Amino acid sequence: MTFNYLTSEWDMAEAFVCRCGADRCFGNIRGFRHLSRAQQDSLAPSITPFLRRKRASGLPSAA
Repeated sequence: MTFNYLTSEWDMAEAFVCRCGADRCFGNIRGFRHLSRAQQDSLAPSITPFLRRKRASGLPSAA
């Protein structure tokens, strides 16, 4: 079983390097807000209602 913290966490208390081995792994996991808009878009269908609200509020994300 795997879990993608980027679909539920806005900002990780402690970042970590993912070692899942997936071809499209995000690598350094710091939280959804640290992703580019394109990366956020790619995860949009899977994110929690909490992240949907944060994203809709217009809070800044990474470049």
